[in-house]
Amino acid sequence: MNFFSPNKLVVKLALLAFTVTSSPVLAQSWNGQTYVSAQGGALTQEDHAFTTSGGAKVNTEMKSGYVMVGAVGRQYGNIRGELEGSYRANDVDTHKTTGPALAGSRGETSVLAGMGNLYYDMPTGGAFTPYIGAGVGAAKVEFDNYGTNATGTVLNDSSTVFAYQGIAGLNYALNNNFSLNAEYRYFGTADVEVQSGTRKSEIEYQTHNLLGGVRYTF
Repeated sequence: MNFFSPNKLVVKLALLAFTVTSSPVLAQSWNGQTYVSAQGGALTQEDHAFTTSGGAKVNTEMKSGYVMVGAVGRQYGNIRGELEGSYRANDVDTHKTTGPALAGSRGETSVLAGMGNLYYDMPTGGAFTPYIGAGVGAAKVEFDNYGTNATGTVLNDSSTVFAYQGIAGLNYALNNNFSLNAEYRYFGTADVEVQSGTRKSEIEYQTHNLLGGVRYTF
């Protein structure tokens, strides 16, 4: 067991940060501000594999997809905590078994997630503010209409699992209320158990996300 694996490190940092900033003494020492934000962007989903009802192991490559994120949060000094909802979707590029890509490869992966995030804004004294963050939550991961022209649909299943993310970005303040941001997110989940016929598989869902957005502080 690798105690320092990236997945576990994200989770441990997020839990530690939530514990520290939930202290009543610490919260009362800052003048909090509420904000809402909206973001959109592109993502890549890492390749994955599953086993069909006939026992064939299928390796799947995905096309680039899109991500949409909305959040409401509260800022205390350089610390922000927020609740976030997001949606991600990618189409299948190719399915492969032991040879070349199978003709008519099709399917889509979509993810609806709810997350609790915590951020640290690095003070610079200027309009640009770098930040880092982490989040944990739950995600419903759907593998829709996976198949080919020859086989038809061989996988059509979903599951709700634990989700986590690590975030790094840059915020630019337009004025006291509006700001723009650009960021990278690594978003992943626990293994998703799916079933094709009588065969069960565990699929890793891991993504790399580039987003841009706007934040309004009240």
